[in-house]
Formats: sequence, structure tokens, C-alpha cells
Amino acid sequence: MIEIKPLSKQTLTAAIKLADEVFQYQRWWTKASWAFQLSLMHGYFPKLLFRLKGISWCRYWVAVDSQANVLGITGLYTKSEDSKTYWLGWTCVKPEARGERIGSKLVDFAISQAQNSGANYLKLWTSDRRVYAIARQLYERRGFSLFQQVPKKRKKMNFNILYYQLKLK
Repeated sequence: MIEIKPLSKQTLTAAIKLADEVFQYQRWWTKASWAFQLSLMHGYFPKLLFRLKGISWCRYWVAVDSQANVLGITGLYTKSEDSKTYWLGWTCVKPEARGERIGSKLVDFAISQAQNSGANYLKLWTSDRRVYAIARQLYERRGFSLFQQVPKKRKKMNFNILYYQLKLK
């Protein structure tokens, strides 16, 4: 039985490890660990750091099994310039737990949270790298449509950043 719970201090280390395993090409200033840790902090300092990145609000959840093992992560955030558009963030599933519909449950959960919060759109970005093909299929089955494609060139790697959106209202 899989349960979706808010990210907590107890699940933080496992969530960071999972994000680092799945998203291997993070740059140090955009690592999931920063967002996860800051989302659990209160006060002026974390809000200031998020604002510097253009983020006004964020929250993360983990999918856990009956032994409290973290099997997946999802999150939502809003950008400072548009509080009615939510963004899906750091959504992933542990490789050995794939095929168990955990990703579907996490995305459906995030869509529901965004709808219940009054968002007009839920957006996300991913890439056209083959490793993310199944995730793109999941998003498209949920009604997300591609609205922008941006070419990226990194050392020995060319790919496109793909932006998807889902109209909620």
C-alpha cells in the first residue's frame, strides 16, 4: 500500500538521495536538495532564497510504502510573477519501484492539489532525452500539452527542454 505524505525531516534524506539518483545532471545551484530543505524551513531566510530564484511558494510530498521507504517524490511551486499557475517540481519514482503506478498516483495527487488551491494552470518542464520518455507519456495521458521547446547544449549532450501545461479551469 502506497501513501502520499508531506515531505518531512524524517523523509528528507531519502528524498534527496532519490532525486540525486534520478536527476543525475543537476547543477549545484539548482539541486533538489536545496528546494527540499528550504521547503521545510520557516522564516525570512528560506523565503528570501526562494524569491531570489523567482519562487513564491513550494511544497513537496513523498510516496512511501508500509515500511516508510520513500518510493517517489512530487512537488508544486509558484513563480513570483504568476501565483495562479502552479509548476510540478522534482517528480520521480525510484527505479526499482517503477511500473507500480506510483508516478501516476503522484501526478494525479499534484493535479488535485493544484486544482483545490485554485490554480488556473499546472505546468512542468522536462527534456526530450530518452530516459524521460515514459514520464512524458504519463503527462500527455493526463492532458498536459507541449507549449514550448528550448534547445540546450551541454558538454557532449544536445537536447531540448520541453514545457508542458494542463489547463485546470
